[in-house]
Amino acid sequence: MPPPLGMKASDPLPLDVDRLAPGAWVGEVVMTQEYTPLLRAAQARQCHIQRGTDMLFEMIPAYLPLF
Repeated sequence: MPPPLGMKASDPLPLDVDRLAPGAWVGEVVMTQEYTPLLRAAQARQCHIQRGTDMLFEMIPAYLPLF
């Protein structure tokens, strides 16, 4: 299994951001940093982004009944 990408600033981007169309959605599930290099690159290309921390907060209500 390949190591996770996006956890460190020195990690390579998982895709060629030049292929992202402005207005595309780019999501990240990394929660150790608010804006990963991928999200910053996507924003620079006028893409919509979804941060990992936002995803976590939206998932919490679904997990609460399990505990």
